[in-house]
Amino acid sequence: MKQEGWGPESVSDSDRAILSRDSAMDTHTAARVRERLEHWLETTGMAQRQFALRLQKSQIWLQKVLSGENHVRLKDLDALAIAMRTTPSELVRLPEDRYQLEATPTELRLIERLRDKPELAQAVATLLGIGLAPSTPEPAQVRKDGTRGPGRPLKSRASL
Repeated sequence: MKQEGWGPESVSDSDRAILSRDSAMDTHTAARVRERLEHWLETTGMAQRQFALRLQKSQIWLQKVLSGENHVRLKDLDALAIAMRTTPSELVRLPEDRYQLEATPTELRLIERLRDKPELAQAVATLLGIGLAPSTPEPAQVRKDGTRGPGRPLKSRASL
């Protein structure tokens, strides 16, 4: 039974443009995932067969994804990220978002402590062989409402 208003003829030109743009965005997202997967396989030296086994997928499935014939489906994105030891957001992020990362509550607490104690940050940087800029900014001051200034307070999920 055909429903009124649900066929392709009922889609407006503006909606058609949005759908076209979303389709292009999906294609670009799929390309980013594929490029990151290719780079990861090349960097790690892992064989496609071995990686497909890790994913519990066939090697043909992986070859089709790598060739662009098939895209990674949303339901497979988590498994792919776990197998690559990364996050799904890292696989789909835009290149201009390369400085954004997901941090665990523990990592956020570490960052808070390092910001509060510049001498500790310097010691950790020395241990890791990382040079800090000579003029390390002073840590943000705690405001009366408990937030740090300037900018948004850094709070871990565990402390919320």
